[in-house]
Amino acid sequence: MRQRTSAPPAAATETVCILRWVLQRDGEFLTCQLDAHVHQSAYDVCVVPHQDLNAASIEVVTTPARALQRHAEVAMRLRNDGWRITNRAIERTWLSTGCR
Repeated sequence: MRQRTSAPPAAATETVCILRWVLQRDGEFLTCQLDAHVHQSAYDVCVVPHQDLNAASIEVVTTPARALQRHAEVAMRLRNDGWRITNRAIERTWLSTGCR
């Protein structure tokens, strides 16, 4: 995954959470999340280690199908590496308040 290195324009930063999984391994937690950009056709696949937010990664994809596929690939890799799912959230209305 690539890390975002510079801030995008303000309109591009408004996102809504579509899908979020919290995973745990050996007392550590991380979130694997899929966000949709509100004002453009772009989706962020995010992996955020709870113990080190600076190590978070964001991969931007441009289609909803590819975004869901990429989230599934990342989640499967994490599960194969011993991470187990502790919490899932699926946002049914994408343009509401997002994942909680």
